[in-house]
Amino acid sequence: MSNIVDDLSRVGKILGYMIHPKFMGHVEQHDFGRGIGAVQPDFWDQYLEFVSLMDGFIIDGYSVYGLSNYDEIHNELFEYNDEQTNILRKAPELVVDEINYLIFIGSTGTDSFVYDVRTHKWEVRDRIAIDEAYESFDSLVEFLAAQLARIKADNDL
Repeated sequence: MSNIVDDLSRVGKILGYMIHPKFMGHVEQHDFGRGIGAVQPDFWDQYLEFVSLMDGFIIDGYSVYGLSNYDEIHNELFEYNDEQTNILRKAPELVVDEINYLIFIGSTGTDSFVYDVRTHKWEVRDRIAIDEAYESFDSLVEFLAAQLARIKADNDL
């Protein structure tokens, strides 16, 4: 994980983006609601390793949520997922069932990045047609490496 985060930091600096510091706080169990609940040890083991090195990022249109907001940038995991839960509660008929089992971890302009609590996979899904993953990774490290490769390719790095 540290090699990927170091490379993300290096690429972000080259491209002129703010690099978020590591998260220094303590995380209490968070009930994501929906069909997710509070206990997701596989998610937390990997995600906390990431934020202990870099508390999320926004680089070249790719965003992975951290546990804190920085400046005017709202890039916080709980805030975004709680918003999804509220939408589902207010208008369940507008939401596909898949959302009940997804922790949203980031996005691009066209894609949502999620962790599926049923399969324990880190996935890339279309922001509109969210009910199907078109990329799936066994670990957060693999997921981050794939996004980093895209950022590098998009910028000839």
